[in-house]
Amino acid sequence: MSSSIGPIFTIFQIENSTTFPLRCAHQHCQFLAINDIRVFGRKFTKIQDLKTFILPLLQRSLYSFVNNNDEFVWCKTTGCHYLIKVNINCQTIICPKCRNERCGGCGEDVHEGKNCEEARHALLLKDDHLLLKWKEEISEMCRFCPNKNCNMLIERTIEGCNHMECTNCKTHFCWICESFKSDNSRDIYRHMLEIHGSYGVDYAHLNMGNYWVPFDYYEDVEQPLPIMNQRLSREGLYGQLRSDYTGMELF
Repeated sequence: MSSSIGPIFTIFQIENSTTFPLRCAHQHCQFLAINDIRVFGRKFTKIQDLKTFILPLLQRSLYSFVNNNDEFVWCKTTGCHYLIKVNINCQTIICPKCRNERCGGCGEDVHEGKNCEEARHALLLKDDHLLLKWKEEISEMCRFCPNKNCNMLIERTIEGCNHMECTNCKTHFCWICESFKSDNSRDIYRHMLEIHGSYGVDYAHLNMGNYWVPFDYYEDVEQPLPIMNQRLSREGLYGQLRSDYTGMELF
């Protein structure tokens, strides 16, 4: 990213983003925008500036850590937000902050006789029985986000890639395995190829055969476009795509 745009984009991310880490805006670059953040740190002269820019960044850093770590969940008591270390037996614990009894597996109220998944369904039924009924009717196409601290209900189309991203917590996961998740799409694409042999997308109507590879799969390649151009050229599609994008400034 150019030196003139970089700091402006970083300010925009800090003020508006709900995710962490902050990344370069270039399509194939995954570098953190940490250099710009350091520059801002040296220029801060007011406590209010630190609260405005740095505190939200630190908060998102913590939330990102918890969202991508199965060892911790948030206490679900309203206004508490204490971090609870997960115990695999879901034993009842006392939250050190709010002093309420919590399930050690999900942070919710103690749910004797139910596992965490069953308790989550029961809670959803209590809060929104119509939503739960809708989920049951299309159970094959609707699942909960695998992030224990999110629980967002996610629906997918009949056809499409098995790589999913929760719009709420930004967790990436494999639709087939459901439990395989990551904080980036690259891990999911590699997992789908190595474990399932495909991405689950029907691109037959595009005549791309086995040559279609998502851009995200090449995140760690210095110059991904030449590689993809070679693949497209084998199918005679490069010229067609190039003509479609004539006059567009991609980079």
